[in-house]
Amino acid sequence: MTESEALPLAEQGNAGKLQRRLSLVFVLFGMAVRLAHYGSNRSLWIDESFLAANILNRSYGELLSRLDYEQVSPPLFLWLEKLCVQLLGNSEYSLRLLPLVASLVAMGLFYRLADRVSQGWVTPVAIALFAASPHVIYFAAEVKSYGVDIAIALVLFLALWAAQSPLSRQKSLQLGSLGAVCIWLSYPSVFMLAAMESVTLLQVPPKQLKTVLRDRAVMYGLWLSSFGAFYVLIIERTKTDLVDNWDSRFPNSWLDIGWIFDSLGRFFHEPLGFASYGDGAALIAFGLGGVWLYRRSHRLLAYLIAPLLVTLLAGYLHQYPFWERLVVFLVPFPLVLIAVGIVGLTAQLQRRRYGVGWVGLLMLILLVFTPVSAATQKLLHPEQFLFQHVRPVIEHIRANWQPSDRLFVFSKAKSQFIYYSQRYGFAAADYEVASFEARLPQLDEFNTESLAAYRVAMDRLLLELEPLRGQPRVWLLLARDRLGTAGALITDLDHHLGQRLDIVSAPESIGLLYDMR
Repeated sequence: MTESEALPLAEQGNAGKLQRRLSLVFVLFGMAVRLAHYGSNRSLWIDESFLAANILNRSYGELLSRLDYEQVSPPLFLWLEKLCVQLLGNSEYSLRLLPLVASLVAMGLFYRLADRVSQGWVTPVAIALFAASPHVIYFAAEVKSYGVDIAIALVLFLALWAAQSPLSRQKSLQLGSLGAVCIWLSYPSVFMLAAMESVTLLQVPPKQLKTVLRDRAVMYGLWLSSFGAFYVLIIERTKTDLVDNWDSRFPNSWLDIGWIFDSLGRFFHEPLGFASYGDGAALIAFGLGGVWLYRRSHRLLAYLIAPLLVTLLAGYLHQYPFWERLVVFLVPFPLVLIAVGIVGLTAQLQRRRYGVGWVGLLMLILLVFTPVSAATQKLLHPEQFLFQHVRPVIEHIRANWQPSDRLFVFSKAKSQFIYYSQRYGFAAADYEVASFEARLPQLDEFNTESLAAYRVAMDRLLLELEPLRGQPRVWLLLARDRLGTAGALITDLDHHLGQRLDIVSAPESIGLLYDMR
């Protein structure tokens, strides 16, 4: 990077020292929040339990084939996950260790990115945005590859942005090997490789293109060979699951231009993480940041937006869903532009353009202080990370289990219970699973239609419980349902099933014990 490519939006000296210290504080803050999430040790939720079942029950070779439960995940990620379980045992901590490490590394890599491409207040503002990004924090402790995707995207961005021609054969071999491995570790790495190299090649004068391609031939050869093998062995087997499950997220036709604007709008809400009242402001800051950066470094702006455009194009061509967690790897790069926009607006206060400056200050509060405050609350109260927390309920049932007990599992708790049943020693004869999905309405949805549907679901539930009549002790496990109205459900169960002997609850999870004689 040349000096002109940085963003000189603040003076040096004492201000520069304060900015660097704040940047480091936000890096440590981001790491602390991610560690707090990991330390909360919440139960596996449905998708995690599905993927964990594949990791636990398959060999390394079997993990290369199509996964059960319609799961899709890069093979090298699955292998590393299995290795963690084999070395550290089957637990949430071991299953989530790799995403945590990747997220901590990503925090450090983003600091390096922000420090290299910006100066002044842009750096701490960008780092604060990334440190407090709710979806980035969440994927730091989920048994999925999305947290790894973010780290890999940053690694490839920094490596290829600095890879100026001419490349030595050794450097070309190093970058080629890096990209070849990343392809097997992170699906979106293909888009990062394509985006970064597209910008590089587009800036090469036509007369020098042949020389540049020759310098990078080893690198391209390794990437293409790796991707070819990956496509034949993995993508061909899993593409149907990915595309079919997300088919509704693709544009309806080639002329569906509105899909592009809708996808970009949703992107600022999730995964960028700005609430409905802030995504519009973030979009404005992003646009202004792009304009200001364009005036200073066309090249840097192109690199920052290229991954977004290439992935959007893949979605438009029905090759990859541009949707929520699948594009969380893109989050770091728009945040830099948003930070540029916020700082550029607030800088107008120094120039006595108070109207514009106050808008920037409001954006600073809305887009930076608000998520930082929310992340701080979770850091201080890690229990806020918990949801569908079935493990304590299952532990309680196991601890109070008697030989004649039976367990009835609501269908929405099935996937989690099947995973935990192996850990806590439940035999297949100990439990039954409801065969239907019973949707409980929220309190504000209790109208004639929803109550009628609820009564039908309750009648079906009671019918399935009928074979357990006469049993002295029957446990019920509920999770992932509309437990905000669980009081009404429990009242109905008390009325129909008999004497309630015990109740245990955790976030979005309940266990009940009835004497059904």
